Amino acid sequence: VDSLDTYALTVKDDVLTVEGTSAVALCKGFYDFVLENGYGIASWTGDRLEFPGELDDMDRKSVTTPFCDRLYYNVCTYGYTTPFWGWEEWEKEIDWIALHGFNMPLAPIAGEAILARVWSKLGLSQEEIDAYFTGPAHFPWMRMGNMTAIDGGMSQEWHANQIALQHKILDKMHALGMEPVAPAFAGFVPPAFMAKHPEIKANQLTWGGFDLSCNACVLAPDSPYFQEIGKLFIQE
Repeated sequence: VDSLDTYALTVKDDVLTVEGTSAVALCKGFYDFVLENGYGIASWTGDRLEFPGELDDMDRKSVTTPFCDRLYYNVCTYGYTTPFWGWEEWEKEIDWIALHGFNMPLAPIAGEAILARVWSKLGLSQEEIDAYFTGPAHFPWMRMGNMTAIDGGMSQEWHANQIALQHKILDKMHALGMEPVAPAFAGFVPPAFMAKHPEIKANQLTWGGFDLSCNACVLAPDSPYFQEIGKLFIQE
């Protein structure tokens, strides 16, 4: 996204006209009109939309955002709030995102499924891969290198469902002109990979007082494996 979004509102003869430079701008313009006139609200706990019988005429009003990129989500949301969401929740959430004018939401769903493919190509067994992953509620902390293994062991069905869900999420975000932020390889590697490659230059991380068996290792950025694994991740 390299330009500032603008929307314009006009009411004439009981007809609301919304113009915008993007689908998100159109959604934001409509929702601002709803909020400013007390016609309703879209929230996580319920929605209300009640238009009056007639709309008062309104001269053209134009609003331009000062920000090209409007990032949405904290990475920890994917542990605190969304780890077990399905498409029904995500479909509503993406509508909420558009109505509030965000155009760059984080989209890390199924990153673990992609990592599993990468580790398999690099010679790890399914058992070693399963032992590395945390449970879904801990994914943000695994993604940040804080922990591994805790409450893990997702099935292949889980990974397949997450990939299918991510495709739906990305398709709808792209249809609205959003630029979702997908994950990449951050440098964290399973203990089993380290055991197979004792020559690797890496650092053992510690966090939260957990046993080392539940902490990640991180590759040095200049390690040739960093580029190799990063490229494999993007390809997958």
